[in-house]
Amino acid sequence: ATSLLGIWKLSIRAANALGERLVCERIALVVMGFEVAHAHMHLICVNSGEALDLSKKKRFTTAEFSAIQTQIKAAF
Repeated sequence: ATSLLGIWKLSIRAANALGERLVCERIALVVMGFEVAHAHMHLICVNSGEALDLSKKKRFTTAEFSAIQTQIKAAF
């Protein structure tokens, strides 16, 4: 339970960092684990529920991903 609480607190902190740095209506938290033998917590910047359709997920270039990563790190 302690590790789950730690993961939750980190997720909230990361969601706040994303919300401060990216332009979106809200940050969605999705926990998934069907494709692998463990779960992943995804924080997704969304403007509508349609954005949660992961089959239509946006692909970033390495440069775009790096720029977003730098912005998020700056918020920590």
